[in-house]
Amino acid sequence: MAESKHISIIEWLIVLCIAIFIDVAQLLTDLLTAGVMEAVWPFIDMVIGAAFALYLWYRGQKLSDPKRLGGLLATFGLEFLPLMEDLPLWSLDVVWNWFIAERKNITQKVTGNRKGLEVLKKTSSISGSGRTPEKFHKE
Repeated sequence: MAESKHISIIEWLIVLCIAIFIDVAQLLTDLLTAGVMEAVWPFIDMVIGAAFALYLWYRGQKLSDPKRLGGLLATFGLEFLPLMEDLPLWSLDVVWNWFIAERKNITQKVTGNRKGLEVLKKTSSISGSGRTPEKFHKE
């Protein structure tokens, strides 16, 4: 996706509830079936990981961000380790991606358009004279 879209808090909470449901379902099926579902969950985790990555991409979040990609790969990898699969890793991954997205939104609000900021820095003083463009045109 070309432009970054803002994901609302309500939407993040819905995604978090889905992730919590998946983590609880995984824990309960492992406890109640005495490990019979142990062979099925890796395939379900593959689908969940791909679906979450596709959702983030569709909503305009850059998957090439090292922090976001690292979180997805770490969650996906840890889900295959014994005893680690029972941790709420998908929920933690959603919270991690929410944190990254909100931090990026706050940064964009504070700095505004980066190109505009760079142009402003370049034109704020003319040839080191200390005169701003407004002062230069008034003289």
